[in-house]
Amino acid sequence: VAKARELLDDDPLRTRRNVELAEQFALEAIANDPTSAEAFAAAAWANYLLIKLNYEDTPQRRADLRSYAEKATLLDPDSFNAELAACGLLAVNRDWDEAYRRLSALIEREPKNVTVLREASWASVQTAPDAQSAGPANDRTAAILDRLRSASPLGRSHADTVMAAVHWRRGEYVEADRLLDAVFASGMPARESYLIRLLVLLYGWGDLEAARQFASTIPSKLLLEDVFIFHVATLWLHSGDYEKALETLGRS
Repeated sequence: VAKARELLDDDPLRTRRNVELAEQFALEAIANDPTSAEAFAAAAWANYLLIKLNYEDTPQRRADLRSYAEKATLLDPDSFNAELAACGLLAVNRDWDEAYRRLSALIEREPKNVTVLREASWASVQTAPDAQSAGPANDRTAAILDRLRSASPLGRSHADTVMAAVHWRRGEYVEADRLLDAVFASGMPARESYLIRLLVLLYGWGDLEAARQFASTIPSKLLLEDVFIFHVATLWLHSGDYEKALETLGRS
């Protein structure tokens, strides 16, 4: 379970392989001890991330998420991670208000838990009017992001990346760049930091040269992720380098 949680919570460059391996560890833990609430909670969280990150959103994944989350709660109603898994189920079902309410209660239990603060900030953004573009202009979201920034250096990177993503959606590329500059200067960029910067350079500014230079700095394991493959292949396509575009697509 500890190995699963490390892969699910602690790696800022979280990839599909991380989540799949974490699920394997969690299922092995369940096989070893079918009464372990923490094992079921880890399995549920792995399924939540597979859905959330658009790796595998299927009826079976949703059924497994619900089943594992409910079993974790039944085995230990007071488990922090079981309640977190229940919040993941709410988020998948787009019950953002209830997810935010219960995540807020978890924050009171562990005020510096980066995973919970990240999820709460995202749920808060989603509950805003016109959530995809309005962003965290409200005081509630700003307060959550401030808590995330103060939790740890990695928490600060996550918070600034959430804000950069909002500015990207609103077409505010200068503001997005300012935040991303700070994230990369800190030396602790997350998976989403690389993605938002690529989107801003490629589609926001349309600066192909800058986008190519940045693409060369993206960690190799992220370049095996479908979302990066798609956008980097698009970059080479727009640059007229069809051979590299095909090579990139071949990684999928």
